[in-house]
Amino acid sequence: MTLVVVDASVLGAWALPDEDGEEADRMIDAAEALIAPFHLPAGIGNVLLVTLRRNRLSEVQLEQSQADIEALAIEIDLEGQNQIWAAMTLARRHKLTLYDALYLELALRRDLAFATFDADLLRAAGVEGVALL
Repeated sequence: MTLVVVDASVLGAWALPDEDGEEADRMIDAAEALIAPFHLPAGIGNVLLVTLRRNRLSEVQLEQSQADIEALAIEIDLEGQNQIWAAMTLARRHKLTLYDALYLELALRRDLAFATFDADLLRAAGVEGVALL
């Protein structure tokens, strides 16, 4: 089974109606299963809220985006809560936020491919030898 770490940048591009989600579709379709750190629900929830507040999304579209993301059945890695210091090391090394470093830490710890559109994470993953979708 191809388990892939997915971040909020990919999910946002995939779920938001005003984004060009073709590449996100390809990434999600290439994975048999998706996994994300424990903070993903808050992160993608915040993306949806900000998008709603900026009038890029209606209430109906927000609910549909939520349902679409939930239907992906993304596995949430709770072990990452015990890996904060490892993620801090990655954050310092690559000048990432701790939130972003948690995605990288998960990909490294579980030896998984990573799906992201974030330029800093793409660069850091390349340096760390993480496979990218």
